Amino acid sequence: METIFLNGKLAKSSRNLRGVRDYARFNSIDTIAINQLPTGGGELLVGFDNWAKYSTVFADFSILKNWIRKWKSADGAKLLVNGKAAGTVGKGNPFLSQKIDERVLNASMPVRGGARLGRVS
Repeated sequence: METIFLNGKLAKSSRNLRGVRDYARFNSIDTIAINQLPTGGGELLVGFDNWAKYSTVFADFSILKNWIRKWKSADGAKLLVNGKAAGTVGKGNPFLSQKIDERVLNASMPVRGGARLGRVS
């Protein structure tokens, strides 16, 4: 279950990342922070302009970067990578521009506690 919290209370929940993407269409994203985990995965933290917060873990850090690069609602948001400023989210950001094979992207799934959350697209 994916959940977005606003002032410590549940603002939105969904079975997969689509609910987060829907929420972002109506509430601007202020900051996206991604952290590479020792396991090779990646942690995603999203801060919205209304102070709502969301976090999840992806099984692969490169999949996470590619997902953010393609997330249109995130364009222009501040980007932090491993705690350091990395400009803004967009296709022109050199950190996010590393492309991966689409077959790998479609086969990968973000994980939280071992649960499958659905295909990343």
